[in-house]
Amino acid sequence: MPSLSENRIETAGYDPGRHGSAARILSVRQTRRFFHLKVIILEYEFDYPEENRGGLVRYISFLMPVMMAAAILLIGAGIALHLPQLYSFYFNDSQTVSEIDYGITVSEMGGAIGKYLISTGDEPFQVYEINGEYRDAVFASDDQDVMKKARAFLYKENITALMFFVLAVLIFLLVKKMKLTALLRKEAIAGAGITAGCLILECLILSRTSVQQHIYDAVIGMDLPKTSSLSILFGDGGLYSSFFVFNGIICIVLTILFVYISYQCTRPERVFY
Repeated sequence: MPSLSENRIETAGYDPGRHGSAARILSVRQTRRFFHLKVIILEYEFDYPEENRGGLVRYISFLMPVMMAAAILLIGAGIALHLPQLYSFYFNDSQTVSEIDYGITVSEMGGAIGKYLISTGDEPFQVYEINGEYRDAVFASDDQDVMKKARAFLYKENITALMFFVLAVLIFLLVKKMKLTALLRKEAIAGAGITAGCLILECLILSRTSVQQHIYDAVIGMDLPKTSSLSILFGDGGLYSSFFVFNGIICIVLTILFVYISYQCTRPERVFY
């Protein structure tokens, strides 16, 4: 009877070209009359070709560019609408501050709006004209209600943007753990393309007056008198043009940053230094 050491031990279904070094035989021992074959899988290495790895993760990863594009667009819009510089830029262009008959400068009005939108207190929105010992309020209670609803909408938008961002990062980390670096790089480019396309589409859609009115009705849902200060400042819809400029710049910067970080995180490890 031939000894076990003289036999070739083969692992059924093991294909070196597909599985790499998936299994290793550690020891073969003979104890008295029985042969004890101890085959232990020591380690399973991810040395599949990348196109054969991932499985379900590969399909889930296709959501990452879409979620990251949505996060970039929402974050860009949120940042732009919270910037006092956006409103100062718009007021300088439209000169509507001079139409409300109060001694308020463009920078004061823009700063007050930006400060209110990032605040979390219950204090109503208001700007005062200093008139000697007196302070004249610029905005009526209806104006304050509109600003309160606008701020509440921005809070919800920020939370939604954060959710998309967190989901995209989790998917990115999962795919990176599977060492699907080439796939991540392709999806980073895809995410940039989706963001650019959606940004252009957003500008085309929001430039329509009817769409602007529908957004106002859905978010605010109350009509202001044409003589109110807030209606005079923003009633012509010109703020959208300024928003497109600021939002576009911010989204482009965020997209470039996203692609750069993706490439840095998926760089092949250097062998020689």
